[in-house]
Amino acid sequence: MSLPDATRSDRVYPLLQNLDLENLAFATVQGVGNTLAIEEMNEDELRRLVLVNLARLTVSGEWNGLLTAGGGSFNPVLPNQAIEAGSAADLAILNGYPPWGNGNNAATTLYGTSSGNKIYLYPFVAPSTITVTNLEISITSAAASTCSGLMAFYTDSNGAPGTLIGKTSVDVTSTGVKVLTAFLDSTGSSTTIDLTGGTQYWFGFGRDTDSVAYSYSGTNAYARPMVSFASAPNFSANQYQVLRTISSTLAIPASFTMTDLEPHSLGCMTAGIN
Repeated sequence: MSLPDATRSDRVYPLLQNLDLENLAFATVQGVGNTLAIEEMNEDELRRLVLVNLARLTVSGEWNGLLTAGGGSFNPVLPNQAIEAGSAADLAILNGYPPWGNGNNAATTLYGTSSGNKIYLYPFVAPSTITVTNLEISITSAAASTCSGLMAFYTDSNGAPGTLIGKTSVDVTSTGVKVLTAFLDSTGSSTTIDLTGGTQYWFGFGRDTDSVAYSYSGTNAYARPMVSFASAPNFSANQYQVLRTISSTLAIPASFTMTDLEPHSLGCMTAGIN
């Protein structure tokens, strides 16, 4: 008798008796259990089904059912908000979400004339599954001459920026909230930015004109992120919230080389999506 005080198995064990755990698929376990009514007379079979699936998971290292159909991953969702007065109030603020975000926003100068031309990259975990229709940023100090701010979304590749999902640009010669609704792929064709909730991505930003500065609403460089990139964090100093390119570029690349990225303490541009 397999379980204490259990009756003989009429369903679970007979249907699975010719299978081994290594080759037992979750779909098969699911098919065996789908027709079991949740009532006292089936209690023994339900316990057997759970026991078989736990044994299968131990052998195969596959946790379908416990994570995807069960408890799920940890992905807290914060209330949506506005970037500033007058902007949409239902935005997911990328640099405010765990585990990288914090709520310290300030007007931060991007690109002094001696800063070089870099792409800055900030990790974020998508709070929900969404096709981005609007990207909002806020320019607090306009560029003195013709210049476009560059923005882009990238996949994550083992904790580093992966491949380009979509990019856009905006004239930064005037201040105020900028609402961006059109996105391009690496070939310049129109594309959509589809994000999956609970998945990490990267938000990149830069400029297309040499030696032209502008300011944006962003996370203060001295604010403490929930997780620091610094190898030996000093909480009284910059916490390396972003990665940046080592080489100079005035364009959004399709991907990055790891050897061309370094931690940097520049505050992240505040970006909201919906």
